[in-house]
Amino acid sequence: MSEEIGKRIKALNKKLSQIGELKKKSKDNLDEAALEKISSEPHLRKEVAELQAKLTEDTSVSTLGAQLSQLKLEPEPPGQPAAQLTEDQRSKQSKAIKKKLRDIEVLKEKGLKHLDDAAKAKVDSEEALKAELARLESGQASPMEVDVAGQAEEKAQAAVEPGMDDPFKQERAQALEPLAEDVAAFIDMQKFRDLQKKLRDIGKLHEKGQASLDKLQLAKLQGEQQVIQQIHEIQAAAAAAAAAAAAVRVDAERKQESAQNVAGYRASGASAEDVHLSEAVMQGLIAERRSKYVDPDKWHSTFRGAFRVSPPANLPAGSNFKKMKMFEYFLWTDVVPQPTFDTLKKTIATAIDVKRAAFRFEAKSDDAKLPGKKLAADRSMLEEFEALASRESNESIGPDEKNWKIVDIQVVVTGHA
Repeated sequence: MSEEIGKRIKALNKKLSQIGELKKKSKDNLDEAALEKISSEPHLRKEVAELQAKLTEDTSVSTLGAQLSQLKLEPEPPGQPAAQLTEDQRSKQSKAIKKKLRDIEVLKEKGLKHLDDAAKAKVDSEEALKAELARLESGQASPMEVDVAGQAEEKAQAAVEPGMDDPFKQERAQALEPLAEDVAAFIDMQKFRDLQKKLRDIGKLHEKGQASLDKLQLAKLQGEQQVIQQIHEIQAAAAAAAAAAAAVRVDAERKQESAQNVAGYRASGASAEDVHLSEAVMQGLIAERRSKYVDPDKWHSTFRGAFRVSPPANLPAGSNFKKMKMFEYFLWTDVVPQPTFDTLKKTIATAIDVKRAAFRFEAKSDDAKLPGKKLAADRSMLEEFEALASRESNESIGPDEKNWKIVDIQVVVTGHA
């Protein structure tokens, strides 16, 4: 059995040697068969480690030296049993194994999907290393080199071209992108620049290759993901603040524009009795229409409330939807037939010259972070109003004893114009 294991290890080492020669070549010059050989390296190394552990367990000390010599491994000195290793020998071998295990823990923290083949092979050798360490500390380990497969992996890692072992390269590039001007205004630029400089320095260390780095530089590489996360958090917070400021600015501009429209309408001398819905779509005329309809002495007893209709936001230049203003649509319970949302769509489409299929309505959510409820075109506006008007967040209009509600809905462009 030991002889068969020895032959298998020898064959595997030969394959690993061939893979080592292939890895020295450019991948562009390799065919599919060669690339497949390279991809099998971690599995080969794992098998070597397992066979070495089994060989150490199953083979007597007297025959182990001869077999290791055939495999071109370092045998123990003649006549010195494994259990009689000096304290210095055990200490050195224990330190070597523990260092490898620490390196494996660092690699596992990065996540297997970010590791190259050499690093994955190191992780695969963890169990064999732990078993060897246990035997060593109990006085049963041989003085052979602790993990021949692990040493081959280290050599392969040292031969990796600078910059190849760089799992966060893409994330680092994104974190180093310049900020938009509107976002930069909401950020601590000094802290942000310091973090980006730290990340650029880490990138330079990757270019050198890990094999040439000292402990302090390797520690910097281990902190790369944390630096990237800090930058992303700053960028996200600044973007949210910029979006909120933009929303406040747009709302203020709309209110100012509405006030100007009302003042212009009053200055024109037009009668409130002539204020119609089609005019409100393009002019707002909220004050004028309320003056006409929200008069306690004039309002009909069947008046129920109003939808406040907001135009779409962030439209490209030249869009006909830019003609639209915020306006209110009043509801009565005695209208027959009751209007649907498609009725309102027809009025808007005619007023600003767009297709009805180009937009829909959504009820605004109480939570600004959540999307609003889509309102079906064939849905009765009064029925939907009754369902939505119960929310405490809705505003009221009319005299206190009436407390008629206003429900906010939004025009959303669907892109089918």
